[in-house]
Amino acid sequence: MVRTTLVTDGTSDVVLVPVLEWLMRQLTPEEFEIRWADPRAFPEPTHNLAEKLAAAFREYPCQLVDQADVQPKFADWVCEGCGVWR
Repeated sequence: MVRTTLVTDGTSDVVLVPVLEWLMRQLTPEEFEIRWADPRAFPEPTHNLAEKLAAAFREYPCQLVDQADVQPKFADWVCEGCGVWR
């Protein structure tokens, strides 16, 4: 099973999970789980994207991480942190 984690800026972004589930069903027959990294669940406040991604890795272990507005300079770090390469 492929586990993915959606990392977002706020709580309203949880509505993206069903859209991503639909998209994954169109793209792969593999079993998958998409979890939303609720920023309220992080034990400590995050102040920037790097801290938010690190907290998501700790709280929601996964193979893939999707950040709706990830900046290119973080893309390699995200992939490396999950063991997934582009």
